[in-house]
Amino acid sequence: MSKAVRCQQTANSVDEFVVLEEAFKSRLTTLYYNNAYKDEPAKDFHTFLSSLKDKIVHIIIQQLQTHGAMKFNLVLEATYFRSTLDKTFFEQEEFQNVAFKTPNYTIFSIINLPDIINQACMTLLDEESKFEGNSSGRSLLIIDGLLIRSRPQSITPVIQPQPVIQPPPVAPPSPPVVPLSPPVAPLSPPVVSLSPPVTPL
Repeated sequence: MSKAVRCQQTANSVDEFVVLEEAFKSRLTTLYYNNAYKDEPAKDFHTFLSSLKDKIVHIIIQQLQTHGAMKFNLVLEATYFRSTLDKTFFEQEEFQNVAFKTPNYTIFSIINLPDIINQACMTLLDEESKFEGNSSGRSLLIIDGLLIRSRPQSITPVIQPQPVIQPPPVAPPSPPVVPLSPPVAPLSPPVVSLSPPVTPL
């Protein structure tokens, strides 16, 4: 969806994010905040992003309650212009659509969520500052709006290692029991007769 279509679809929204697209059974969601069609649009990025931080936090909390974990990123859209002279020295203006993006942030709980949103906004401001420094005379015409793109994040269960059960130690085999024989009595000496020999008659 082009930026022009986004702006037209959300022209009647008043100071709110509007759901533009839901794909894959509402697992991929795109929300848009239209600044260009407001009666008094924000004119600088810092003021614009600061005014939306609480709204972004509220949206992320709602999606966390639905999905348990999620990924999101922010896209800041703006239009720049530059005045040039053609060959006949007639002044003309060149327009350029620019989108500043954050990396994806993975969120599992609301702990430190405001800090994460602050970090995301600072990333957008840094990206805009780099572009302005290299824009070759381009000036900001208008801040068009801000996109929130989100999708649920699957949670991989943490498998706790199971304790290793060691088998009980095996006792060494006992030596065989040898029965003790009773002591053998010593041999008796031969019996010697002490009678005198008999003389024959």
